[in-house]
This record gives sequence, C-alpha cells and structure tokens, in this order.
Amino acid sequence: MSCDMSNVAPRLELEAFQTVVPINVTNPRQTRRVSVTGAEGPGIFHGCLNVVLYYNKAKSEDSGWVVAGWFKESLQRCLAEQPLLSGRLRIVEDGKGQPEIVSNDSGVRLVEAKIPMTLQEFLDVKGKQKLEAELVFWKEVDEQDPQFSPLLYVQASDIDPLFFLSSFFLLGPLGNIKILLA
Repeated sequence: MSCDMSNVAPRLELEAFQTVVPINVTNPRQTRRVSVTGAEGPGIFHGCLNVVLYYNKAKSEDSGWVVAGWFKESLQRCLAEQPLLSGRLRIVEDGKGQPEIVSNDSGVRLVEAKIPMTLQEFLDVKGKQKLEAELVFWKEVDEQDPQFSPLLYVQASDIDPLFFLSSFFLLGPLGNIKILLA
C-alpha cells in the first residue's frame, strides 16, 4: 500500500556528529587538481551527490547503531586506502585561483540520526526522491574558507536502518564511492 507523504517530511532527529578518521596516517600527502572549466569565483563549490543505501537487518534484535559501528570501521579502512575522500579543498596560489583536493587525516563526518518511521513506510512513500533529499544532512562548502569544509558526510539513520552518503561533487568519479561501498 502506497501512502502519499510528499508534503510531509518526517522530523529528522540528529543524534550525534562524529568524525571517522583513517586507521593510519596518510603518507605521502596526495593532491588532486579540480577542473572547474567555465566557472570562476563564487558558486563553484555548490552541489553534492547523495546516495541512499537500504538494507535489511540480519536479525530482528540487531540495532541500527551496531551496523553503524561496523560501517564506521569499514569507512576507516577505506579512508586509509583512498585518502582523498577525507581531503579538504584549498585554492592553489598560482595566480589562477584553481581549487585542489588535499588529503589529510582529519576524516569525514558521520552523522547519526533518527527518523520516526519504519523502512517499509519509507519505501512506500510517494515522492520519495524529494523526501530523501530533505532527510539527508548536508552543509555546503564554505566559499570563504573551503579548507575547513568536509567533502564527504556519511549519515546513519535509524530507520530500520538506512544510510545516506553525501559527497561534494568535486571528489571525482563514482569509482571512489564504489570503493567505499564495497
């Protein structure tokens, strides 16, 4: 049975903000130039990729937060292998003002949240794409100080459970995200 909740977004309750760091130090430091052909100045740091992951619990007594813990451990290993995922933006001081991503060990943001509905209710919602966009936490890159803005957020939502991935679009090809999910 499909219910129409396209005008009603469940209240997202943010439970915790954590930082997930790589399991070891990132050496040597990696960089990747970002091509922003046709775009200059303010506005080049807008846009993100949101990925929603659904899965069923292995056992009914499993907690979504236990799975979030497992995901956090996997993410730590992934960040060690793909350090640019936890990188930050900086502007290259070459007179052109082009941005680049610089790897660092500061990690990515893990947001734990609760949504007062079951996974089946969520799957039955009409207008789910709009609802998914409203439920994911995201903070735009600060254009004045982009080096302090994380490029990847992971949100574990207790909705039977459900994971949201928000990735700043300059991170590059979806191959990086596939590595994260493997």
